[in-house]
Amino acid sequence: METQAPAQRTLFRSDADLAAEYWADKEWKKFAVDIRKGNHKKPTYEHTTYVRARTGAEAVEWVKSNLGLFMAPGRCWFVARLAGPRELGCDIR
Repeated sequence: METQAPAQRTLFRSDADLAAEYWADKEWKKFAVDIRKGNHKKPTYEHTTYVRARTGAEAVEWVKSNLGLFMAPGRCWFVARLAGPRELGCDIR
């Protein structure tokens, strides 16, 4: 008679995994959009803003159209990611 091992549970999940799991079934999501200028390794300008949108592309487009609000220099590059629990102020234990 074979015994089955109990289902493995991941003890350490990254914020990205938690964010993807939380936002998976929601139409509107909270994105963290990083605004950067300069070299990828050593940017001369960095700012993160949080945007409510359906997709990451929509979040980036909103930031681009409202770039003056952040007093960002021209020719920046943008990275959108789902906002994780720590960024939103949740206490994870």
